Amino acid sequence: MTILEVLISGGLFVLALALCGELAVMGIRSRNQSMNKNGEFRANLTLLHQLQVDLKETRQIYLPDLNDLAPHQPGKDSAALVLRLPGPDGSPRVVGWNIQDLELRRVIYKPDFNPAVPASHVPQPQERTLNTRGIGNFTLQLEPPGQNYGSKLLHIQMDCLDPALQKIEVTQRLEL
Repeated sequence: MTILEVLISGGLFVLALALCGELAVMGIRSRNQSMNKNGEFRANLTLLHQLQVDLKETRQIYLPDLNDLAPHQPGKDSAALVLRLPGPDGSPRVVGWNIQDLELRRVIYKPDFNPAVPASHVPQPQERTLNTRGIGNFTLQLEPPGQNYGSKLLHIQMDCLDPALQKIEVTQRLEL
């Protein structure tokens, strides 16, 4: 084998090795992007699950008035979705859901909350606020009771901007 053949075969080997390395790097980037998108979508689903849990425990919906059967977007075209539910110790707990700057937020308010007095809409300082970014649309609509044998069904729709334009739709039965 001559020196020229060794150089050509070595050059081809290095070229093949560089190509394999580039493919490996692209695979790792693709995997990381997929993991990030799945994590964002999972965060959105987790927050939606918490909303469903809150709606199952709801004793009263303070805001907005869903009885007009129109779609409402809490934080955009109507007041935040504010619910009264029992707290861990049995006392009433007030929880609010709204969208602010493409972020869905869950806030727990102080016990003196009064829907008619905006000054009483103060978050509880020691409670943790849950939120997720990348929500373009958060719509609530009470379905007509005549179509559901008198049951109150709340249709919830979320449009997730991150990951790219995924829709989450859920219908939740309310026990009010």
